[in-house]
Amino acid sequence: MAQLPYMLGPNFQELRRLVAKDDFELQTQIRNTLRLLEPQKVKGHRKARFGSANDGGYVHLDDFEGVDTALSLGIDHNINWDKDVADRGLTVYQFDYGVDDPAPDDPRMAFFKVMIGPNSGPGVETLETLVERFDKKRERPNILLKMDIECAEWTVIEATSLDTISRFSQITCELHNFQGLSHEGWRQTCFRALRKLAKFYAPIHVHANNCADFTIIAGVPVPEILEVTFANRALYEFEDSDEVFPTELDAPCNPNRPDLFLGAFRFQASTETRPSAAGNDNAQVPDEWKARAEAATERRQRLLSFGPRAAGLLVASQDGPLVVDAEDSSVGAILLEQGSYADHEYELARSLIRPEGNALIVGAHIGAHVVRLAKHCRELIAIEANPRTFSLLEANVRLQNSTNVRLLNLAAGEKAGKIEFLQNRDNTGGSKRKPVHDQFYYSYDNPEIIEVDCARLDDILPEDKNYDLIFMDIEGSEFFALQGMQSILGRTNALSLEFLTHHLRDVAAVSADQLSELIMPHFAWMFIPGRNEFVQGNEIGPRMRQMHASGENHDCLYFLKELDSAWLANRGLTDPRTKAQAETTV
Repeated sequence: MAQLPYMLGPNFQELRRLVAKDDFELQTQIRNTLRLLEPQKVKGHRKARFGSANDGGYVHLDDFEGVDTALSLGIDHNINWDKDVADRGLTVYQFDYGVDDPAPDDPRMAFFKVMIGPNSGPGVETLETLVERFDKKRERPNILLKMDIECAEWTVIEATSLDTISRFSQITCELHNFQGLSHEGWRQTCFRALRKLAKFYAPIHVHANNCADFTIIAGVPVPEILEVTFANRALYEFEDSDEVFPTELDAPCNPNRPDLFLGAFRFQASTETRPSAAGNDNAQVPDEWKARAEAATERRQRLLSFGPRAAGLLVASQDGPLVVDAEDSSVGAILLEQGSYADHEYELARSLIRPEGNALIVGAHIGAHVVRLAKHCRELIAIEANPRTFSLLEANVRLQNSTNVRLLNLAAGEKAGKIEFLQNRDNTGGSKRKPVHDQFYYSYDNPEIIEVDCARLDDILPEDKNYDLIFMDIEGSEFFALQGMQSILGRTNALSLEFLTHHLRDVAAVSADQLSELIMPHFAWMFIPGRNEFVQGNEIGPRMRQMHASGENHDCLYFLKELDSAWLANRGLTDPRTKAQAETTV
């Protein structure tokens, strides 16, 4: 390549983020992209330098077993690398549309005055056409690839099929424009290309071209141009590298400037996206929870590798198509694996709904229960506070043609206004109002803290509507929601809610008695499905207090106005009224 001008001067330049929500998230995305270039060491093989002492020289494995062809894409007037590999017995095919044949009398080389691009055409070759021409279809690839095509490498890699991209023993490539990682679109282009390479190759050497400089983006010093060598994973064994870059094999591309120091070039996956809900120290988060957050980031990056507008994954569920959040390790992951979610919850809820009745779901998430239950009632109102999740809920209701569903994007609370809300990434169903007392298991994936609209449901829902069932799963906000729906509870036959002691203690900071006082005036029975236990009337409060004190948690507690004998029989449950009468008689 021709020497690049000195672009940014000796000082780091801070580039502003353009699309990422904040610099914390931007840093996470950049670090997770650069992780794909963390060098590894190849067992049993040494590296060597081929080509010029400065610009035009590259470091890769000194191993040419089975390799008889080199593709040199972008040569300018420097063919020292081409000569060195030709000396090892390879035939070198050179491609550059900007120069004439630099070695017309060397029979070891063949020159083509064409451009390398993502699509073939007059004067343009692609990796697909080159591999089709030069690949000898052996089990061990016969082609060594060197590519320095001034930023076109990204779209060329993206456009190349997986079968084709896998057909090189090694790839030595100059990667340009890392300063563009501040741009969302370019960041995703780079990630998609590197992710494709990572399927088949491990990076084994990195060197920064000092004709450019570093740029600091969201606190990460990023070399603007990197020379990277990749080795085929099918041909070699790898181990962690202890090298510090530049190595003794490297030399500055511009001999008049010192080389750029990369160190170990390690970018441990970042889970730090922003300050946590209450300043929780990420260092106190157990490793397994950190791993969960890293996995969520990885899932998100994999989704975006398909394109910057990729928004979710389509699941062929047992009840029809559903879109799930790729980051979600709970509901989304279960739907992807099993095709349905919490069938036992759904069946119990369905048993309490009549075709002519109405249902209200508070905390609808992506609608896994909404679209199923809507088929068994006259009207269903679904409320979801998380705007990101709500967009998937809307999509799923449309996909399922659930025309009897009414959607509301707000938090149910004790008063109208705004509340702070945590948007979790790993378990999106765990998103919640900002806890009174933060714990690492609320903020281990560093959720974004946003403001959402909050309303009293008594104020916004019809005053004359009765409900067969209210299904509530709102991660600790139950106390606040119930305060704002006392009138509705009086017109409801059954209430289901999640009961987790840490939600009472840390999210709402209330006692079990405070919660039960909002429920007991409206319902005569509490049913604990996990125990097939019924609790009557005045015993509900003490039983909830006991559960809280002992740390007893339940995904669902049901509160019922009355017990129906047929319902009990269909569920295979003993009628507690009969049992109580028998005990009284004895």
